[in-house]
Amino acid sequence: MYRDLKVYLDLKEILFDESSQRLKTLHKIKEIAEQHQTELFYDRKIVEEFSELTEGDEDYITGIRSCLDLLLMNCTPVQSSSFVFKVCFSSENTSLSYLPNQLIAAMRADGKNTLLSLTYQDIGKVLLASSHTEFQIVAFEVVSGLSRMLEWIISQGPKRVFNVSQKHGENGKSNWPNESPLLCSGEEAQELLNNAIADFNEKQRRLFNYDRNRNAFIEFFYEGDTPQQQWHGFHVTSQDVSRVPLSICKHFGFERKK
Repeated sequence: MYRDLKVYLDLKEILFDESSQRLKTLHKIKEIAEQHQTELFYDRKIVEEFSELTEGDEDYITGIRSCLDLLLMNCTPVQSSSFVFKVCFSSENTSLSYLPNQLIAAMRADGKNTLLSLTYQDIGKVLLASSHTEFQIVAFEVVSGLSRMLEWIISQGPKRVFNVSQKHGENGKSNWPNESPLLCSGEEAQELLNNAIADFNEKQRRLFNYDRNRNAFIEFFYEGDTPQQQWHGFHVTSQDVSRVPLSICKHFGFERKK
């Protein structure tokens, strides 16, 4: 459903943020990426630079560094010998502008790439040069935070089409006996589906959202790889909220027992 998604983290902006939110921000980013089976990449040199800057700081050594190591466990450090250039097109006066960024240099031309950064603008495409005869065009998007990254992940999947199921009815009516009802209309369900999120590590082919108008989670089921790309769904009762992954509950600020 979501394949070959790659997010490149500009850790310098996160780690050198003086606020206490930096590790919390990184943790949220990693959680959402892993839930959608998205690969995370970072520049190890930035981490080393941060470590040198905080050398001798006991609070950092015993606290932040151990948390950082744990957060980056399953993230991949980039390795690249390529050079990145932005093409400044102007007919016969076209020129190349060098971009000193190892994250962009490590991107693959055949991947779905995004750079999570506050300083880079939406460049779109760059030229990667590996030697005087090896060049490739790499396309990527720039997102500025967690919500924009989530929007990008959702946009990379197939179009979501909601299908009103006879099994669950509509507007709290016509559902089969002993089956959870869809409490809203099909149109409202489509809007909730458009922004629904996943935890594919716990539940494959499922998406979830929180319907604030009805104070209930809504669960969507993927009906299969058909041209229609359809989903059906129902609202989760308070008695059955345990079927919603803890990560999803946490994302929407909902507390439940394990």
